[in-house]
Amino acid sequence: MIKEYQQLMKDEKFKSWKNKHKNAYLCSVFLLKDEEKSSGWQFDYYLPKKNKISTFLVDKSIKFTDNQKIFSASKKIEEINLDDVKFGFDNVVKLVKPKYKNKNFTKEIIIIQSLDSKLLWNISLVTTDFNLINIKVDTKSGKILEETSSSLLQFKTN
Repeated sequence: MIKEYQQLMKDEKFKSWKNKHKNAYLCSVFLLKDEEKSSGWQFDYYLPKKNKISTFLVDKSIKFTDNQKIFSASKKIEEINLDDVKFGFDNVVKLVKPKYKNKNFTKEIIIIQSLDSKLLWNISLVTTDFNLINIKVDTKSGKILEETSSSLLQFKTN
C-alpha cells in the first residue's frame, strides 16, 4: 500500500490535480479483494469546497475518478496521514488470517479511515457460508478495537 501511495505521489497527473485542488486531502484508502484478485489500492481525496470525493486507483496504472458524491454528509470527513500508520497491511494480514484460517472468503474489503478521530484499519470479510466478519484494528498499536460477525442472511428482504 505504501509503494502504491508513493507511486501516486510521483504521478504527473496526480501532481497536476493536487496543484489545482490544494485544499483536497486524503480521507481513506481502500482495497477490494475478490477470491485472491485485487482491484488495486484506491486513494480517496476529499474536496471540502465541493463536498465531493476524487478517487485514484493504483494498480498497474493509475485510474482517476473525479467529483463523486459522498454517501453520508452527516459526519465530518476526517483527514488521514499514512505516516501515522505504524501497524502496516502485512501485519494486519498476519493478525487476522490465523484467527479465521478455517474460513474461506469470497470478498475482502480493507479500508484505512479515521472514525471519531481514531485512525484504523476497517476490515470486512465475506465468507462462503454467508457471514460478514468486521474487524477494526488500531493503525498505531495493532490492537483489535472491535470484532463482530453476523449472517448476511439476516439482511434479506421479504
